[in-house]
Amino acid sequence: MSKKEKNYKELCNLYLLFSIAGILFLLIFSYFIKPKQINICNLKELEENDYVLVYGKITSEKNLTKDLTILSLENSSCKIEITCNCYGFFNKTVSVIGKISYYQNKTKINAEKIQEVK
Repeated sequence: MSKKEKNYKELCNLYLLFSIAGILFLLIFSYFIKPKQINICNLKELEENDYVLVYGKITSEKNLTKDLTILSLENSSCKIEITCNCYGFFNKTVSVIGKISYYQNKTKINAEKIQEVK
């Protein structure tokens, strides 16, 4: 094996090591990132695509298709619509993690995770 081939192989191994280390770093980093917990009344202050965590009670549930449901989430005096691929949360208190979106000048949350709070 020539010196050039040996250097090439060492560089490939080094690049592989850096790639694996970078992927592990991102996995560990993403585990510790938590969305902002915010009151529904203050959602208009945030930008589109911000991740949030909100709590409230589901007051209505509309199944538009088998993959799309619109939920109304209320707490205190505020209300917001949640879009998700879920069902069975009517009249339950839940926590919702999702992204803020705006549609027809209304703030909505595209839910990624909904859990019942007991």
